[in-house]
Amino acid sequence: MPSCARSITLTVNINANCKKMYPLFFAPWRRWFTLKAMHTLYAVSAIVLLMMQLWSSSSWGSPAPLRICFERWWPYSYVDESMQAKGIEVDLIRYALSHSGTDVIFTELPYKRCVEAVSQGKLDFTLHVDETDGLAMLDQSFVNWELTLAVAINRQESFYQQAVQRSPIILIAEEYPYPDEVYSALKALNADIVTRSYYESTDAQAKSFFATLSDSRVDAIVVDRTWAAKIIHDFDLPVALLNNLHIEPQYTGYHPNNEKKALRLQHLLSSIPESVKKEIERRYQQP
Repeated sequence: MPSCARSITLTVNINANCKKMYPLFFAPWRRWFTLKAMHTLYAVSAIVLLMMQLWSSSSWGSPAPLRICFERWWPYSYVDESMQAKGIEVDLIRYALSHSGTDVIFTELPYKRCVEAVSQGKLDFTLHVDETDGLAMLDQSFVNWELTLAVAINRQESFYQQAVQRSPIILIAEEYPYPDEVYSALKALNADIVTRSYYESTDAQAKSFFATLSDSRVDAIVVDRTWAAKIIHDFDLPVALLNNLHIEPQYTGYHPNNEKKALRLQHLLSSIPESVKKEIERRYQQP
């Protein structure tokens, strides 16, 4: 009698003699092997499909981080001592995205480089732009650019009287496209306009910026009131701020090709409760 049991246990190539002698014995085993293979194939396929879905949802399905550029402008956006992006606008954006599944990457650069990076598609958004910058803009504005004149404190009362007698030398930033209203106000003063870069990476550099007033190189500087008030307060500078020349709302700018991301960010920002906005603003109030 052939050793059929050994053949069944160890190999599927069962010899012909066994098949002929025990056809009823082998038929169920053949069906069992076929069904077992099919079940195994189905199980492996299901596992592979599940892994592909999980991988897809964790990589392709997750929105790419928003890349947002800003220039240093307290209290709206700046980098603190630990090199973390902070400020009213930064905090508002972080809050808006906190439950959206979208991360955000902030990059601090000089103003012009931010605008160029967005125009060239290297970054998604830039903060603090208006219609003079040539970018598409979100509807909401959380920032006002309060443009005013900073003068030496001993000229606070006499500045406008002296401006009638001679043309004042007024410094403006070379990198900013100012609103027409500012140029009109300076023209009304018959000002001689000089320019220089306003970019500063530390408060100490900002302090030295106002030194041009104390040595009479210029008669006045066009500045943002909120930012200037902080520097004057922190360093106890002998500088005074006159009445505002103009107030211009600032927006978040983006390339027109980024319309889908812009609409999503706009929706999230518009959903921030007023109580949250006020709490974030309180964090940056001057003492």
